[in-house]
Amino acid sequence: MTSSRRPPAAATVALAVLALSAGCGLLPAQLVDASAAQSRYAGLPGALRDQLEAEFGALPAEDAEAIAYSGSAGDCSWSPRGVTVPDDQGDTLLDDVVDAAQPVLTDHGFGELRPAEKDGVEPYLVATGEHGAEVTVTRFGDVHVAIEIPVDTGGEACDPATLT
Repeated sequence: MTSSRRPPAAATVALAVLALSAGCGLLPAQLVDASAAQSRYAGLPGALRDQLEAEFGALPAEDAEAIAYSGSAGDCSWSPRGVTVPDDQGDTLLDDVVDAAQPVLTDHGFGELRPAEKDGVEPYLVATGEHGAEVTVTRFGDVHVAIEIPVDTGGEACDPATLT
């Protein structure tokens, strides 16, 4: 008689949950250092702006580069320039911005923009890239496209001067 050893059911279930969690982005992302994040995503704001201007015409001056941080070394994000698409005539639809932006996001390693809810903000769409990077699209009159990449400060305080 041949004996086959099967893993315990609990181990099989745990592996399945781990694999699904990794595929769905439920596990914490491995953070990159600020210079690696800046190198990886440096072309994204310009590419998004070019694509959106091709679709909607000239856009206002670029949003300023911002460093978002909570003051702790473990919660630091680099946010490159965002893009704002004005809705002067009330005809810029969120869906049109999403349709124009999605190919650029895909080219830069982001998934599909999907509806999300954050602090009751709606409409709110988010696409996730590697290392926890996120692109969000919101509409408060104008349509805003923002980029945020969590970065590893190497244990140092999250200070804008150390991230450039």
